[in-house]
Amino acid sequence: MSKPAEVVWDESMLGYDMGDDHPLNPVRLDLTIRLATALGVLDGVTPRRPEPAADDLIERVHDAGYVAAVRAAPDAGSDVGHGLGTPDNPVFPGMHEASALVVGGSVLAADLIADR
Repeated sequence: MSKPAEVVWDESMLGYDMGDDHPLNPVRLDLTIRLATALGVLDGVTPRRPEPAADDLIERVHDAGYVAAVRAAPDAGSDVGHGLGTPDNPVFPGMHEASALVVGGSVLAADLIADR
């Protein structure tokens, strides 16, 4: 017996905003969810709200210094290092919190898949 479809989603995930010209513009997520809803793709699907990942979980993949730099970047000025503050990786307010939520969503999605 198959399990029902699930989607990891919460509007707060739109806070990961690297700017209007960046390819990871959150409008893509917003439009995807709106279209899926309008087409009935999400009928009967209860979105699973992710929780922000704790630093120790993020540090399984990223160096602690990088995590600290992401946390400090919005208040650090222009010299934050780690490739932050470049056109590819612009700094934005709430960057660590938004990133931690994306990581939490990715981990929740992986857990949901693994439990199938």
